This record gives sequence, structure tokens and C-alpha cells, in this order.
Amino acid sequence: MKGCLATIGGVVVVLVGLAMCMGSNMSSSFNPASHERNAVSTETSDSACDTANKREIQAADYINNDEYQKAYDTAISGLHYVELCDNDDDNLLNKGYLLSFKALAEHHLSSGDSATDLNEANALLVECQTHPGFYGTHVGAQCETQENNNIRTQTNWEMQNY
Repeated sequence: MKGCLATIGGVVVVLVGLAMCMGSNMSSSFNPASHERNAVSTETSDSACDTANKREIQAADYINNDEYQKAYDTAISGLHYVELCDNDDDNLLNKGYLLSFKALAEHHLSSGDSATDLNEANALLVECQTHPGFYGTHVGAQCETQENNNIRTQTNWEMQNY
């Protein structure tokens, strides 16, 4: 997997994941977690899982391009598809990352409750780290990295308010 550096709210973060860096000439980019798909029982659920994954990648793309309204809208759409997906592993990962992107967009748009969304994302990312299928794996490590990135970003936001 390829890692990328991103600057979010003045904090440099390292991100690795499913999407490749958005271009070799970019100095920063966001990538959602890489995660393997488990077989899903129905075609409808599989389609919803695929759409949630696509929305996660799209939201990352919009964050990379400072298109915060599009990132927010895409994250909201992705969260809708997470609810329709029957794959619990996918849902855990997608929801943690989509909430992270939603929170980042909310902060830049000065709307919503970015702190609450980031806290919920972090709780999911902690769950990912200890999940039996992810514990001690690359995916679990990526969840930990994203959680740490979120914490640093939130700390930076709080420091800017003083």
C-alpha cells in the first residue's frame, strides 16, 4: 500500500489506504483505509457496500482538492449506503473513515458538529484496531494511524481557538 502525506488544519498527517495518492505531483492527499471485502449474501447489499466504498474514496478526493461541500455531501451519501450494507467489517471501516471526512469538511465549512463526528469516528477506529479480524493486521494499524491523525487534527483545531 502507498502512503501519502496530508496537511489538515496545519497538521501534517500520514495516510495509507485503498485509493492511490491522487497524483505524484501532489504533496498532500487523503486516502481511506485499505480493507478487504468479505463475500456479501445479496446483490443489493453488495451494491450498497461497493457504493459506500466508492463514496469513501470520492470524499477523500474532495478533501484533497479543498472541495469541502462536495466532501461533506459525499460523506453523507456514503454513510447512507453504509446503513444498507450487510458487511459488518466494511461498515466499521467505511463509517470510521466517512465520519472522519465529514468532520473535516464540517470544520472547514464552519457547520455541523465536527468534534462530535470526529469523536465518533475515533471510537469506530479504536474498535477497528481491536476487531478480531483486524487486530494485529495492516488494516488495524491503518485504523490506529487514522485515529492518531484525527486526534492531532482536533488538537490543532482546539489550539487555534485560543
